[in-house]
Amino acid sequence: MPGSWYKMLIRLDEEAGLMSEFLDVFVAEGGPLGMALFCTGRYASRVEMYLSPEAAQKAPDLISRYRARPDSPPPIIKAVLLCGQGDAVAHLLWQKRDLN
Repeated sequence: MPGSWYKMLIRLDEEAGLMSEFLDVFVAEGGPLGMALFCTGRYASRVEMYLSPEAAQKAPDLISRYRARPDSPPPIIKAVLLCGQGDAVAHLLWQKRDLN
């Protein structure tokens, strides 16, 4: 879905590969502010990850390879930026939320 966040629940042994593949695309694209990879938690043998909408658009192979599904943005309180510009958290997660 265009403009959607994508959520993945991947195995621990897939995490380094996903980060490496994401970083390759991120650098090739010039490191855009809207392109980010977030983690929201590690659970037993799984890791919960999110691709921002721009990341999903620019790295569509990651969606199929890591079984990503459209979802809402990651919870702000749990989101840890793994790959992306430092301002991505504020740009992607804070600016469009109703915090009331």
